[in-house]
Amino acid sequence: MRGGPGERVALAANWIFCASGYYLYDEGYAPQFEGLDDFPGEIVPPQHWPADLDTTGKRVVVIGSGATAVTLVPALA
Repeated sequence: MRGGPGERVALAANWIFCASGYYLYDEGYAPQFEGLDDFPGEIVPPQHWPADLDTTGKRVVVIGSGATAVTLVPALA
């Protein structure tokens, strides 16, 4: 139920899920962690993944949400 304009409404719930987002899609989110600057390989944000990226014979790690894995892993297989 919703109240009218200016009316207060009290709700009770067993849990609350807040999904407000955490980054701008065009910029992506790059977490910082120890050793990142020493990594000799290529880092490719999923939203900037080039269609012609050749991963043949390379070891690839996908870091991200389930959506990232569902999108990229089948294409890498």
